[in-house]
Amino acid sequence: MSTARIGVLTLATMLMSISCSEDFLNVVPQDRIDKTNFYKTADQMLTAVNGVYAVQRNDFGNLNVFVMREGRSDNGQQNPNGQSEQISLDSFNETAGNLLVLDAWTNMYNTISLANAVIQNGPNAEGNPALVARTIGEAKFIRALTYFNLVVLWGDVPLRTTITDVQDATLPRSPKADVYAQIVTDLNDAIGQIG
Repeated sequence: MSTARIGVLTLATMLMSISCSEDFLNVVPQDRIDKTNFYKTADQMLTAVNGVYAVQRNDFGNLNVFVMREGRSDNGQQNPNGQSEQISLDSFNETAGNLLVLDAWTNMYNTISLANAVIQNGPNAEGNPALVARTIGEAKFIRALTYFNLVVLWGDVPLRTTITDVQDATLPRSPKADVYAQIVTDLNDAIGQIG
């Protein structure tokens, strides 16, 4: 090999080793706030609870909860020529693969997860204590309403009241009585914090 080739290979190796530093790979996202730096002030808590309201719209906006509760009752009627998944809900023949059921379940637990984040991180927020208490109370009310819809639709459901790691992602179903007790606790707490 000629010395020119060795020089070019050495230079290329040096440039590659410099360009692959940790700083290059660990870029801080500019489009969002890291959750470890959020929930610190009363204004951030207000933004967070508004986010819970925004996600809660998915529980009702796509009509899955309506279809599962009112659509199958005597108060409503499904179009017999409609979507097959809605028809199976109307006749109480839904299966685990029914996307309407999966979507409703996922949306409700997403709402609960965000409410849990507000409830758990709120006590450490600084600023207007009345505003912080109000946001926590609103999050508890939303969580109670969401659990009410879950327990009415499915009976025993997993009761998640804290933020958990991926390792704790699955929980067994809790008895309906425990879920109702949590609903009552959340509503009483909400009355005390919003009142």
